[in-house]
This record gives sequence, C-alpha cells and structure tokens, in this order.
Amino acid sequence: MERIKIMHCADLHLGAEENLLKSQSKSRRFETLLTFERAIKEAQKREVKIVLIAGDLLDSNYIEEEFVSGVLSAVRAAKDMEFVFSAGNHDPLNYSSPFLKISDMPDNFHILSTSGESIKFEDIKTCVFGRSFKEVFSSDPLFIPSDIDDDYINIMCVHGELSGAKGGNYNSVTESDIANSKADYAALGHIHKRSDILRAGNTFYAYSGSIEGHGFDETGEKGVYIGEVGKRYCNLEFVSVTLREYVYLKTDISEAFDERSAAEIILNKLNCEFGLDYQKNLYKIDLTGSIGEEVRLNLDEIAVRLKEKLYFVKLRDKTETKTDLKLLSDENTLKGRFVKKMLEMIGSAGGNEKELYLAALNIGLKAFTQEVKYNEDQ
Repeated sequence: MERIKIMHCADLHLGAEENLLKSQSKSRRFETLLTFERAIKEAQKREVKIVLIAGDLLDSNYIEEEFVSGVLSAVRAAKDMEFVFSAGNHDPLNYSSPFLKISDMPDNFHILSTSGESIKFEDIKTCVFGRSFKEVFSSDPLFIPSDIDDDYINIMCVHGELSGAKGGNYNSVTESDIANSKADYAALGHIHKRSDILRAGNTFYAYSGSIEGHGFDETGEKGVYIGEVGKRYCNLEFVSVTLREYVYLKTDISEAFDERSAAEIILNKLNCEFGLDYQKNLYKIDLTGSIGEEVRLNLDEIAVRLKEKLYFVKLRDKTETKTDLKLLSDENTLKGRFVKKMLEMIGSAGGNEKELYLAALNIGLKAFTQEVKYNEDQ
C-alpha cells in the first residue's frame, strides 16, 4: 500500500489581537501569516502532497481582508500541494465566512462542508473526510462516510475537543469515535498544545497545536507535524516553525547590586538557555533570590535596559529581602513588630495561604525602606 506525505497544522488564529504587546500588537498579527508561509515552504521542501488545516485558520470571520488574501496567495503559490480545511469554532463556515464570499478560490484549496464531506484525490489514492463548524458551537456527531474505500489512505480532519464523553459545545470527539472512524490518521485541531502521536484501534491521531503562541498560557515551541501516513502506518515528525516563543521563567538575581547588573544577569541566563536567538522571544520573568536591604532595584529601569535587547519582556519582583528575620522580630520597633506578627501568621498557615503571607512579609519589608507600587504583588 502506498504512503502519502502530509502536513498537519491547526489553530493559526490569523488576525488574533495580542493586547499585552500594545504598540507591537499590529505587526505581531502579521507574523503568524509569515509563519504559515514558512510552514508551507517547509512542506514543499519535504515534498508534502496534502496539507491538513484542522480548524481556526482565522481568529474570526471578521478580520481584515489582508489576512484572507494572504492565506489564499500562499495556497495558490503552492500549486503542487492540496489543502484541506475543516472550519472551526472561530471561523465557522456560514454567511459570515470570507471563504464563501470569494469567487476565485484556488483550485487546490478544499473546504469540508458543514454536513460532512469526503474529498478523494484519485492520483494519490487518498481520501480526506470531516465536517466544518457551521456556528460557534457545535454538538454534531462525528462525520464518518459510509463508503470508506480500504484501497485508499483515509484521513480524518476534525476540529474538536477530545473527551471521555459526547455532548460538549466544541464538537466532542471520543477515542472510541476515532477507533471506529476507519481512518488511517486523524488530524485534530482546537487544543493549542501539541500532543504526541497517539493511537485508537487502527487509527493514529494527534493535535498539532498552534503554530504561534498568542499569550503566556501558550509557552514553548510551536509548529506542525510533517511526515508519512499509510495503512496502519504513521511516521510524523514535529517541525518547529514558530517565529517567537512565549517563555515564562524564574531568574535568581541575588548577586545584583544595581539595575545594570540585574539586567546583565538576566540576559546571560537567556543567552545560555536559548542561544543567539534569545532576543526574538517574548518573556515573562519572575525575579527571585535574596536582595540586601541596602540594594534598591527599580523594576522599570531593569525592564528598559532589557528592552534594548529583547522583543518583549514583562517582569515581576519575587525577590526576598536579605535579613535575619528572627533577630529583626525581637526589635521593639514598628518594623520588628510587623515581622514578628507576620512570622506568627506564616507559622500557623499552610499551602497557598502560607505563600501569600510570605509575599506580604516581603512587600512589607520593602515598604519600610523604599517605595512600593500599588500592584507590587501582580
């Protein structure tokens, strides 16, 4: 039996606003389009025959025309590949879909219908089937064609949430559904975190995840799956195509004595962990460690120094004041009484409450020696 080379991608959310980036948000929106183009070039280089887009290609059906025309231009340019798109909950296939308003769609761009459809590619003996969302919410049953031909490589393209039971608002798919689909591979979308290549019955399946993160809840490498599938065969490789990663990390700046040295410590750590490309990423960094009472570190100045090198950075001060708390609690001063009371509360607390009291102690100690912002604990 023949094998076919595919690329599986999903959840591009073209046009999505990343409001935390403020002035950089507009240009960042177009970077995802460039990442889509880069993924297509990678697929061409690897001689992919079918590109599967498992929903949420667009963040909304009401985004600017430039994003839609950009997608279709990239598809037209890749005329050696077939594209199959299953519309998701963000870009449902209804009266508002821009794809239904375009008269000159590329011949190699195929959109699965909302009633369920099989698309056969006779020259490569491959059939792709699935169903597009017609509204934001969908509880339609999984579409499985009744006339599946075992002489073809059968691929299911689905936007939906994998769950243990049916009945969800986002096209619930169970492992049993996948196993009974008779598909050789199921390309899933909706979950932005990539899964491993899994198997239910004779069907391999996976979430490819998004190709670009859109916030600090979507950290790490993003990309696509590329490789071969066939009868009871799946050899897909995760290929990173993301331009920028969202990265959350903690950095110990105990050795810092001023803002310049703190920034240098942070940049050295980023260089060690991410190499020469560290500057392109987006960072949320918790500053940790013990800082002497005599050291005054201005978070805004550290951020400005970092922004000379980094595309985006957000800092949170989680440092502790370096002091002998037991000795301090014995002082007959307002500061000493505060420390004594806080230590008593910390000693009797547990779990999350203890962490909150520790943070309050740290902020309180800073308040005795320097200005504390109203949102210091955010």
